[in-house]
Amino acid sequence: MVSATPTSLASSLTASVAYPAAPATLLPDIPFTPAELRVLDQLRRGHSNKGIAAVLVLSPRTVESHVSQLLAKTGCTNRTQLLLWALGEQ
Repeated sequence: MVSATPTSLASSLTASVAYPAAPATLLPDIPFTPAELRVLDQLRRGHSNKGIAAVLVLSPRTVESHVSQLLAKTGCTNRTQLLLWALGEQ
């Protein structure tokens, strides 16, 4: 029995996911704020909202607000889709 490697599993997952359009295409007049970019960077590193809040010295509610804005600006419907979008935009 051959087990899937993390790389092949990730490739399979990303191949089956539809990515939303980049924010510049969706909302050209609304750029990301510096705070949203910092939260997005921590999201890419795999942190939870609580972890992001601790690293950036913010309240978890503020992080939730930034994540909500990122979801709206990218057209993503959930945090996992946002992460996949962010990893695709690097």
